[in-house]
Amino acid sequence: MYHLEGTDVLNEKYYRKTSSVCPECLKKIAAVVQEEDGKIFMVKNCPEHGDFKDIISSSAKYYKWTHYQKKDKNGKILWEFEKDGESNPADCALDDDRGCPYNCGLCSEHISTCALALIDLTNRCNFNCNFCYANIEKSGYLIEPTLEEIDRIMTHFRSKPI
Repeated sequence: MYHLEGTDVLNEKYYRKTSSVCPECLKKIAAVVQEEDGKIFMVKNCPEHGDFKDIISSSAKYYKWTHYQKKDKNGKILWEFEKDGESNPADCALDDDRGCPYNCGLCSEHISTCALALIDLTNRCNFNCNFCYANIEKSGYLIEPTLEEIDRIMTHFRSKPI
């Protein structure tokens, strides 16, 4: 299954520095994405709320296989989800002094891009699926954007390549 089987790419331990937010206070904090026991984790520490460790992938091998792009001229592995830092378009015009993540959506400081956009057209449904996050009974409010709002959302996501 893995086209990189037998190469050093799958054998090399995955480690990458990144930024994240504290799940308690939403302050921007340093984080690392690392391979451990055949899995990929994000590990971060908030000075106020302590350590957090979240699993990103249950298979490090699969994660590396799906993210590998190539090696540069110095032999460094380049991962395909890492963008060149091109700015993302702002998706809202909130002026919040706290900054990311309170007012930016996909702001110019993010170097990743939206890979999949899900637009709820309605949460008015009677299928009663137990896994549905858009259930009106659970959310307590109706989601039905106008055509103009859908156009704005689509324009936003189409304004930069995915």
